[in-house]
Amino acid sequence: MKDHDLILAMEEVLADAQNEKNLSVRPLLYPDIKDLRERFHLSQQQFAQLFCVSLKTLQQWEQGRRHPQGPAKVLLNVIAKNPQAVLDTLH
Repeated sequence: MKDHDLILAMEEVLADAQNEKNLSVRPLLYPDIKDLRERFHLSQQQFAQLFCVSLKTLQQWEQGRRHPQGPAKVLLNVIAKNPQAVLDTLH
């Protein structure tokens, strides 16, 4: 491979990498957890138990000391949109 070909190949790799950065996925947001819990008229204990979340974690989320990450964000979004699907899966 000539130097010129190598440079062209590297430029293509860099351009592809830059395009992938520009097309990155939006961060997944999550609903207000306290509002979600209150919408179902559940105590913290009941919500945590029903949806298999640690009570301490739920309290920290509601108090803003911690924020849901990864799968927890997905779970909260599904609970907000289709709680029965989560309940059918968990119980």
